[in-house]
Parts: sequence; structure tokens; C-alpha cells
Amino acid sequence: LNEKTTASSGKAVQAASGSGDVYKVLILDSFTRDVITPLLRLNDLRKAGITLYLLIDSERQNVPDVPAIYFCKPASDNVKRAVQDLAT
Repeated sequence: LNEKTTASSGKAVQAASGSGDVYKVLILDSFTRDVITPLLRLNDLRKAGITLYLLIDSERQNVPDVPAIYFCKPASDNVKRAVQDLAT
């Protein structure tokens, strides 16, 4: 897993609870989505601070100041897309 904080301000968005938790976005491919779906419930992801999960090959907007966790197969298409994401 790779966690990325955007360079725009270098700060991650804190959870509204004030508990010090940081909101995170989980980026998956279809393979890893199928791996975690039977293992983790949505509530488990939320407890880990993941408030949004998206497929790597979907059209998505940049979410500034929110760390992203990439959990994908090491396929060339996934690597290219992750590099594109990190460049923005």
C-alpha cells in the first residue's frame, strides 16, 4: 500500500470528530476490489479512516489534501494511471 498526501498544502484533511483521524481515499482495481470485498465491510474501511473508495480505471476528480492509498495489482495499466494521478 502506498499513501500519498497532495503537495498543494502538505496537510491531510482531519476527520470532523476531532479524534485525529485522517480521511483517506482507497484506490482499487477490479482484482483487488474482489479480494477485499469478502474480507472487509464498509464499516471496517470507515474505522480505518477510508471514506471513499474508487476504481483506478474510472474517471475521477482529484481530491486535494486527502491521502490516497493505492491497492492494485502491479499491472502496467495500473502503474501508468497511478503515475498520472501522482503527477497532478
